[in-house]
Amino acid sequence: MEAAFGKAMIGKLKQLKMAVFGLDGVGVETVKNLLLTGPGSLAVHDDTKVTAADLGVNFYLTAEDVGTKTRSEACTTELQSINPNVNFSVLSGPVTPEMLRGFNVVIFTDDRSSAELVAHDQFCRDNNITFIWATATGLFGSIFTDFGDEHGVFDKFGHPERSFAIESIYVSEASGLVEIVLDSDEIKLLDDNDHIQIANVAGMEGINGAMVQIKVNPKNKRRLEVHQTFTRRDANAPWEKKDDGAAFAAFVKTLPPASNGIVKTIKVTEVFSYDSLSKSLGEGTYCENHVDFSKNIMFGMGWQKSLSLIHI
Repeated sequence: MEAAFGKAMIGKLKQLKMAVFGLDGVGVETVKNLLLTGPGSLAVHDDTKVTAADLGVNFYLTAEDVGTKTRSEACTTELQSINPNVNFSVLSGPVTPEMLRGFNVVIFTDDRSSAELVAHDQFCRDNNITFIWATATGLFGSIFTDFGDEHGVFDKFGHPERSFAIESIYVSEASGLVEIVLDSDEIKLLDDNDHIQIANVAGMEGINGAMVQIKVNPKNKRRLEVHQTFTRRDANAPWEKKDDGAAFAAFVKTLPPASNGIVKTIKVTEVFSYDSLSKSLGEGTYCENHVDFSKNIMFGMGWQKSLSLIHI
């Protein structure tokens, strides 16, 4: 597991105290995958009696469970056996703020009214608890995430850190900015706003160790424009903004021509702000429809109407 996620991520997983409310098809699949990942603790809650219809979506239920056990009771033994290293528990009774307070991530997958979900989300926002709501109705599904007003993302895309050889570094006459040309035949190298660290450049020792934010030339992906530079006091200190692209170009002009060297991708924490469930439902902010960009709002409106019928 550490080889796949890294030591830092495993450490964060062990600190997670999670709860999943609802053990229908979406809920039980979520719980299974979370247990395989290995958070510190995971609790489940579903006081609904098992029905015959549940047998088609929850693979841990049997015909003997129908009408005799709740979903939580029927799944406990199988779920506990998935990962003995996770502190697994079962919750029951009404979902109250005091119940939610014991976790730092809560996931709702069962059928609840929008008013109840909005109330739970607001409590979670007020108490620094991550709120996730996921549901599926036939062919359509939806997921809502609320990580609060300020949520730091250390690894936005999950790409491994990589290194590339430098072919040349110079100040472009056209843009007036520093261009770094990579010595690589790969089609897909870096993306706009990526951060890279410059190292081992002979002749330009003054820029070695600097981290820069780049824009990729759309016509030649090997050409990178430097738009911002960063510095830090030592290897353990956080990166801080230093100069813009123009100031960096003026500095590079004072240095002799460069040769060789490498750039290494650097992961920098980005802070995102999330809307509450109340605001999201009221303002109708929808994800893109990658089939037809003209219909994303229509899909969103249709989905909200479906939810209103489910939660009458």
